[in-house]
Amino acid sequence: VLLIALLANLSFQSHNHFMNKKYFDEGNDEASLQQSKEIIKENLKKIHKVLFMIKLPENKNSKNQLNFVTYKNMVISNNQVSFFESNKNNVAERDSTPITTTYIYTLNTADLELPCINRSYVCLYQEMLGEYLKLFPEINFAVPNEILQYFGEKSKMMDKCIILTNGPVLNLADANWLCHPDPTYVKKLQEIISNKIRQTLKGDILELFVRYAFQGSTQDGLLRLENDRLKFINLQKTVSFEKKYSELELTITSLYLKESIPSEYNSIIDDSTRCFKVIQKEPRLNHYFCVYYKKTDQAMQRQISITESRWYALFYSECISQKTVRWSSRYSLSQFSKISTALEIDHSQLTSIKNSVRREYLIERHKLIQMYKAGTYTKTTIMTKLSELKERIIESQCNGIAVCKKALYYCIDKGLLVLSGHKEKFAMDEQNPYASIVPSMRLAIQSVVTGKGREMVNRAAAKKGSMSYWAENLPAAAKGETPNMTNIKQAFNTFFTMREMKKYKKIAEFRQNCKMSTRNLSSNIQRKIALLNTSTEIDPFLDYLGIIHDKTVGKAE
Repeated sequence: VLLIALLANLSFQSHNHFMNKKYFDEGNDEASLQQSKEIIKENLKKIHKVLFMIKLPENKNSKNQLNFVTYKNMVISNNQVSFFESNKNNVAERDSTPITTTYIYTLNTADLELPCINRSYVCLYQEMLGEYLKLFPEINFAVPNEILQYFGEKSKMMDKCIILTNGPVLNLADANWLCHPDPTYVKKLQEIISNKIRQTLKGDILELFVRYAFQGSTQDGLLRLENDRLKFINLQKTVSFEKKYSELELTITSLYLKESIPSEYNSIIDDSTRCFKVIQKEPRLNHYFCVYYKKTDQAMQRQISITESRWYALFYSECISQKTVRWSSRYSLSQFSKISTALEIDHSQLTSIKNSVRREYLIERHKLIQMYKAGTYTKTTIMTKLSELKERIIESQCNGIAVCKKALYYCIDKGLLVLSGHKEKFAMDEQNPYASIVPSMRLAIQSVVTGKGREMVNRAAAKKGSMSYWAENLPAAAKGETPNMTNIKQAFNTFFTMREMKKYKKIAEFRQNCKMSTRNLSSNIQRKIALLNTSTEIDPFLDYLGIIHDKTVGKAE
């Protein structure tokens, strides 16, 4: 505790260093005074006056300041978020002399998670509800009484509180609550803290205590996320699994709501939702890692609940995915750098780069949108900024390689790289289990133009109702291939022509009509006749669904 307090105060002591007589004797008094002021000014930026509360079990029923919604001085360093008592703990006004002397609490940025906005940001309370209320219904998302009493009512604090999670919390009343009456200031803190956590996760070696399940047996130990490889070390200090990230598939999937663990593990894994899956490329093997204890509980003192395990598995998968994406992107770029010109490329080479572009774009996009909401930018300005941002990120992620840039613009035009928000988050999620079985596809990029020429022609195309002059329709997958987006659109359009040209506004309407069409054999026959009458050719996607149906009811070999 003393060491943390000392480090936090060290930078402020620089003022005394510049003011001592020996330093001034060297004839640098005026310059050093100015430098001292600049250092103090810079250090003050690291101190933030915030409302903070965390109810720790050991402080229950005590008068510890952490139990109360009072103002505290928060210091954000490279790998820590520390809290100190304030001279004025009942007002938002900055302390006149915010010297951090009375230490209260510290959070390590390596332990904090980024649950929101494409899993890139710490959550505002309203964002936490939007993303996890349905995903984790077992969690109690009620606001603590102390927070409600301070703000008066729930509606007034939705965008004024940040929930800092360093592991699953079954009751949000026990979480780290960081609040401020000014929502603009809260969003500024959200940006600063999230950026620090991203930097920590990108560079640090992480150790996670898990249960490794492979070939019908299990063993407990540490899963180490090193700079270039993933390594599992069991309790006997033996390395049981070690693979470079380049030897793993991009898709690291938490099993909850996606798939079940193979039946051979049913007797030794009580619930598959505790687990996440790592796929080895060659030979293709599935490795399962399950969470039964907190990441630091190597003594296995308390087995955590299934809900807590699901939360850990989700974010452990995320940490590994980011490293596999980074290494895969490097490999893809090395391949693109060898190609000066190309008429077409393999879409699978772009997957990791697309993930990197989307992640970085959504982070920067969030910053711009907050500035727009604050009135800093007009709508016209923000649209220009977003367009410039897209170009800048593509240029950066491709290292200026022309083939890579053309391919990414092609994907954007075709809808294969979506840079919008939450509606596509499941399809574009790095943990989407279907991402590993996307069919091979050749992208014809020879007609794609980048630079000012592209912007001018696309603007002209937009006036004619086209998204891009360069984007011809994506060819539909042939019979026997996995359906792509064009097949799916064809299938929906076929259904649109049925039911007396009814247009469906919601998926629920579409689903309800499907149920009505399959109530009895007569209805089925009518549906098939209607399909034959409205379709000029066999739709590959519907044919694909028909095969699945026939196999399901046992009418096909």
